[in-house]
Amino acid sequence: MTKKQISLAFVVLLAAAVALCLTGCGKKGADTAEVTPPAGPSVSQPTADQPAAEAPAQEAGASGVGQKLSALLGSVKMPTSYEMKTVVPTDSGTQTITQIMKASAGKTLKMKQVHEAGWTIMDMEARVIYMHNPQMGKDVVLKMPLQAEKPQGAQPPTDYVQSDVNVTGSESVDGVACWVYTITTANKTSKVWLGKQDGLPRQVETDQQTRKFEYSRINQIPDSEFELPPGMKVQAMPTMPQRPGTN
Repeated sequence: MTKKQISLAFVVLLAAAVALCLTGCGKKGADTAEVTPPAGPSVSQPTADQPAAEAPAQEAGASGVGQKLSALLGSVKMPTSYEMKTVVPTDSGTQTITQIMKASAGKTLKMKQVHEAGWTIMDMEARVIYMHNPQMGKDVVLKMPLQAEKPQGAQPPTDYVQSDVNVTGSESVDGVACWVYTITTANKTSKVWLGKQDGLPRQVETDQQTRKFEYSRINQIPDSEFELPPGMKVQAMPTMPQRPGTN
C-alpha cells in the first residue's frame, strides 16, 4: 500500500470517527449543527429485547429526584451488549453511524463502528484496532495497536453515566421513562436522560445540540460480530497513520 493510499484511507475513516465523538464529555466532534433523530422505529415501541415503557418503576422510587444516581442504578441490570444508531452531520448532510457494543458492568470491552466509509473494530481487551475501507481494497484491513485508553471517536454513550450525581428530574424520551441529571466535563455541561430500565442514555443535550440514541438487539450481540470477515488480508501497522500535514 502506498503512502498516498494510507493517507486517503485514514482521512475517510478518521472523519467518520471524529464526527461520532460526543460533545458532552469534552471530546472534539461535530457540534455545530443540531442533530436530527435517526429514522426508523421510535425507541418507545417495545421489542423483544426492550421492555415496554409501562413496566413497573424501579424499587428505588418512581421518580428518583434528589437521589444519587449510584443508588438508583443498584436495581438496574446493565446490558452486556447492544446495537446503537445515531445520526451525525457531514459536509453533504448527515449520515447514520451504527455502533455495536460488548460491555461488562457498564464498561465497554469491544466496539464495532459501521459507516459509509467502511468499518472499524476496537478491542479494548486485546488493545488492538482494525480499520477497513473499500478504497484500500475490498479484502484489506489495517491492524494497529490501540494506544489510547479511550481513542477519539470511540466514546460509548455509557460515558455519560456518572453515578456520583444527583437526579434532578424524571421525564420520558419517546415514551421511555428516564432519570434526568446534569454533568460537567472539560467546562462543558450536558443534560442527560438515562433510561430507568436499562441504564442507557436516551438523550443528551448541550448548549449546541441535542442528540438522541436508538437501541436494538439489547443483550443479543454474538461474539462473532467482532470477528474479521473470512478472507481478509491483515496489514499490520506500528501506529495510527497521521493526517497529511501533521508531524
